[in-house]
Amino acid sequence: MTRAANQLPSVPGLSGSISRARVRQFMRAAGHDATRALALHDWNEQVGAAFYRPLQKAELALRVRVNDAFTAVYGHRWFQDPSFTRRSTHADRKSIAEAVSRLMKDGLAIDAEAMMAKSSFGLCVGLLRPVFNPDVWSTQLRVVFPHLPADQGRHELAQLGSQAAALRNRIDHHEPLVDLDLSLQHAKVMKLLAWIDPALAAKAQADHTVPLLLRAKP
Repeated sequence: MTRAANQLPSVPGLSGSISRARVRQFMRAAGHDATRALALHDWNEQVGAAFYRPLQKAELALRVRVNDAFTAVYGHRWFQDPSFTRRSTHADRKSIAEAVSRLMKDGLAIDAEAMMAKSSFGLCVGLLRPVFNPDVWSTQLRVVFPHLPADQGRHELAQLGSQAAALRNRIDHHEPLVDLDLSLQHAKVMKLLAWIDPALAAKAQADHTVPLLLRAKP
């Protein structure tokens, strides 16, 4: 790469405040128009913040339903049950141990509900893996997800959950969203919510902030 090609124009409001790599990403997305790059960066912050509301609803509701399923099979301390431990991964056990450590540090009671609240969203989504089919999902899927369509199953639910977690993590790490099909991402989050709780989905659907921002993309 030549020296000239490696140089970036000064973008007031961006240059000197964020990394050169980030400036370059937004400049590319803006067709190398500095004014539009700044507008896209501001829009990226706004749309990321707007996505938090439906994502938070989906995450909290999914945590509750997954915990209900595992509690029904293994009891209120299912994460310590040997049958669960045998099927879990090192990453599962690490996430649980970290959550329990935080509970102990805060002087809180240690039970499954509290542990799930303190653990990563990745743990929650990971518990939808097929390895837990024999003990848990073969009997509990339709119990805790009664609104899951008849032609959809654990695999499809896990896919939507994983995609929601990936989007949330991307927003959490302030990554650019300008290269994503956010209309599709929003539709998937709404579908996940509808599968968990139609009333919750309707409430999220009534909030038009995300669609309005998508239409207003610079």
